[in-house]
Amino acid sequence: MSNVRFKQIDAETSIDVPAASLDGALCRWGFMLTADPESALRESRRVLRPGARLALAAWAAEEENPWIAVLDGAVAERGLSLPPAAPDAPGQFSAAREGVIAAQLEAAGFTEPHVELLAFAMPYASVDDWFKTEVDMSGRFSGALAQAGEEDVAAIHAALAAAAERYPGPEGTLAVPALTWVASAVA
Repeated sequence: MSNVRFKQIDAETSIDVPAASLDGALCRWGFMLTADPESALRESRRVLRPGARLALAAWAAEEENPWIAVLDGAVAERGLSLPPAAPDAPGQFSAAREGVIAAQLEAAGFTEPHVELLAFAMPYASVDDWFKTEVDMSGRFSGALAQAGEEDVAAIHAALAAAAERYPGPEGTLAVPALTWVASAVA
């Protein structure tokens, strides 16, 4: 495809793209991490042509996502501190409540918001892969593990191994359930 380009941007500042110049925008699990999602969505709308579409994804509730909830529970069981997430602070589950995304899209001036849940499986090659992937991607968990001793890390890993038995995938891999909101709207 010759008419597609990818650009990494900071949606919390002015997007370095002329107004009404894009035919579409995609943001996978990003707006939920911004300090002001409505402002980031307004800026995204600004750069879209009238009638262009925005598509996004944002995680549903943590308890619906064992790929991270199991790790969170194992860390908590060891008494390791995870920084608490304020309800309105940016974060992995800040848009998890039903209605939040549609309200943000409408507040940013988008029309025809369509939001629905999508269930899928997070694929991991092994328990080690699950552990490493999530620790590498999560500042919260890497911070908690920095204060952990070898015994704590081994216990957390063992908790993942026990949970992994519930999520067998093809050829010895893991398929851990995940649930996300997917949304689209018109600029």
